[in-house]
This record gives sequence, C-alpha cells and structure tokens, in this order.
Amino acid sequence: MLLAIIALLGCASEPEESFNGLVTASLEFKDLDQADMVGCAASAFSPDGKKDLHFRLELEPPSIGDIAQIDIERRGSALGSWTTGSANYALGVSGIESGKLRGTNGSVIHAKEYQKGVDLFACDDGASGAADLFVASISLIGGQNYRTPPTTLSSAR
Repeated sequence: MLLAIIALLGCASEPEESFNGLVTASLEFKDLDQADMVGCAASAFSPDGKKDLHFRLELEPPSIGDIAQIDIERRGSALGSWTTGSANYALGVSGIESGKLRGTNGSVIHAKEYQKGVDLFACDDGASGAADLFVASISLIGGQNYRTPPTTLSSAR
C-alpha cells in the first residue's frame, strides 16, 4: 500500500487552538473492500450491491476541529469525485472502531469521532486505474481547508 504523508498549511485562519497552521494529512488506499456502504449516485448513502473502494484518512494533530465535508478527487484516466455532501457520488465515513457507516446525510464529523482516523468508502464505478491519483480535501467548520498529497490504488484491478 502506498501511504502519502506531507505537512500542509491551512488555507484560512488558524483554529482556536493554535497548531502554528501545521497539519499533517494522509490518504491511503486500503483495498477494494468487501463492504458495500454507498452507491454510485449523489447522496447514495446506502448499498448498491457492488464492492466499494476503501480509503483511510488520518489527520495530525487528530483534533484540529470539526469536519464539515470530505471530498476525494480522482485524477487520471477518468475524472471523478466523491463527497460527504450531496453534489457528487456519495463518500461514506466510518470510524475505525464502529465498522459501520456514520450518518446517511454527510453530516458534520466531530473531532472526537476521528481521533484514530476514519475509513472512507467510495463506490467503485469501474473507471479507476492503478495509476490514477486520488486526493482528499478536508473542510473544517471554522473555514480551514486541507488537502492530502496524491495516492494511487495499491494494485492493478
């Protein structure tokens, strides 16, 4: 598995607790999961009968603030995006301990819910290739925005 880690600067004012604007965000492709959490449609926060792409998102420090939205963008052979909002394909979020999808409407993820990172589930639309790049964007309630460095799928389909 390829793990991409980099120090990123917040794009807006710093959170109430100052971390000198320094946040580390990482996105890792885990596997073509056995789980089926989301479908390939806007706001499709329910199973569609197909295995999902499974990513792991970690932020350091782990309590930078409440997350308003997470997006994953695919760049490469086919463009695509998944979101915890409602504009694009659904991006399901699950805490590592619970193993189940949290919320069905892309609601706010409180800082205490992602202390050990979160698992992200994106529908597999069949268009992703091993060389495609995936980037996560994280938007906090206070207006700060962070992006992960690109990662690729860990193995060819």
